[in-house]
Amino acid sequence: MSYILKRKTEICKNCTQGNTALQYVLKLSGPQRSYYEFFITFTEVQLIRMMEKSPDLQKVLFESIRSSLPSHLSLVDEIAELLNLSSDSAYRRIRGDKTLTLDEAETLAAHFNISLDNLMGIRPDSVTFRLMYLDEEKYGFTSYLRTVLGLMENLMQQAPVELIFQLNELNLFHAVQFPDILAFKIFFWSKSNLDFPSYRNRKFSLSAVDEENYELSSLIASHFMKFNTTELLTQEFLLSFLKQLEYYWISGFFEKRDDVITLCNSALDLIEHLRNQAEAGCKYLRGSEPSGIEDNLKFYSNNLTLTDNVILVCSGGQGTTYLTNGAINLLFTNNQDFFRQNLIMVRNIIKKSTLISGNAERERNWFFNNIHESVIRARERVSR
Repeated sequence: MSYILKRKTEICKNCTQGNTALQYVLKLSGPQRSYYEFFITFTEVQLIRMMEKSPDLQKVLFESIRSSLPSHLSLVDEIAELLNLSSDSAYRRIRGDKTLTLDEAETLAAHFNISLDNLMGIRPDSVTFRLMYLDEEKYGFTSYLRTVLGLMENLMQQAPVELIFQLNELNLFHAVQFPDILAFKIFFWSKSNLDFPSYRNRKFSLSAVDEENYELSSLIASHFMKFNTTELLTQEFLLSFLKQLEYYWISGFFEKRDDVITLCNSALDLIEHLRNQAEAGCKYLRGSEPSGIEDNLKFYSNNLTLTDNVILVCSGGQGTTYLTNGAINLLFTNNQDFFRQNLIMVRNIIKKSTLISGNAERERNWFFNNIHESVIRARERVSR
């Protein structure tokens, strides 16, 4: 354990007021810490104090993990491998003979989708979020995609997983199959949403597609095919992308017109790929035959504008809630009360929506034909 972690643990054990502990941790961490790290530090303060006062908390954590594991997996083996411990060391932590460190408790909670808030009895009107916040120097898009890939690989080790998307713009997991669309979205987010300094005077060009991002995107897309997915769509999900294209063209942010036309054509390809997947009722990679997992895709059309971007990851009766901030930054929490509230909300919207996958041919064609015509009109405008 690092010196800072040891000092933080000592402070957490000895302090009597949460605010005092926060001030100490901030001094140790330095003035440049982000809000995310500050908030998680507060959770760590509560966690280590509760572990010291109530050894049963650790037992409850391991019981929650045990209940989420498939029957053929060994709890001891899973803990030992995840925390890089011997079997004996894992046993001692499971029995409560050895107290978990902060890093170990957080690693277990994150890996097994367990809310530390719930374990610690934090008030029901409070929710602790973790943050994936992009920074040009410290945490760029390549790091972001690596994190998304890691989350997907984590989910593949869990019980059957369902992903539910309620989005008012293009789903990242669809964009990753179209390298030019993803390249433009990354450029747009970097320049317009996040105001990265190196993008302020740059123009977009498809010749500058990042190869590492392309490789990561391919892996993410392959993993995404394996999960059951429910997605709420509105006409806005691609119209916002078209507005971004036209705005950048009018503003002179493209190096050449041909790239705008290429992106419009890719948008048409994306629409047809989504339509074909909806008809097949399963996900499959662009350019391949429809041979995915049967009935692992449901698309719903909703005529209302969805104001919030919400992603729900459901696994083994529990779940994680992801919210977007600034279009691409992610806030996420394992708080189960918050997850259930959002799940109820999304299910209510689904009841008022129209299924456009499977046998719903008329509704599906009406939905995608309208978007297809919008892309054609946008392509004509930028071609003049």
